[in-house]
Amino acid sequence: VRAWQAHTGVADQGTLLVGFSQGAIMALESTQSGTPLAGRVVSLSGRFGQDPDVVPATTVLHFFHGKNDAVIHYGYTVRAAERLVRLGADVTADVLPHLGHEVNDAVVEKLLERLTTYVPQRYWRAAQDAAAAGEALQRPVARRNADVGVGQRHEHAGAKAQRLARLVGKIHRENQH
Repeated sequence: VRAWQAHTGVADQGTLLVGFSQGAIMALESTQSGTPLAGRVVSLSGRFGQDPDVVPATTVLHFFHGKNDAVIHYGYTVRAAERLVRLGADVTADVLPHLGHEVNDAVVEKLLERLTTYVPQRYWRAAQDAAAAGEALQRPVARRNADVGVGQRHEHAGAKAQRLARLVGKIHRENQH
């Protein structure tokens, strides 16, 4: 993985490791070295070789497991996810009814949903911290982007980030009361 990252110029945070069954075991175990290998790790019908002890600070772990898996029991996913959450890791876990030891269209759709809509907790925490400190993205993103020739797509992303920070700030203030 490191060789491919070097070859392509993609850092660990831009890397996604996906494994099925034994491949998932390898992907999950990569998070226990203490050195991040990927920004996201997806386990499809897999498990840790042994209970995880290391919290991958910058890696999001996504577990998908069939409740009818006769090869690797889904309980391994539940136990690992619960343990990692207790330790402070960023985890999603989906146990899918009527799914065996397989990857079908429903799993692929759920995986794509997680990868495109799940916001890592570290970004939420940063937004909450900024909102609590009253620093919720005060700079004029669109004007700055226009000054350096950044296209409309980036201006739109900047506007989304500002709205997200305002929303998080509002939620934070409401929870203070």
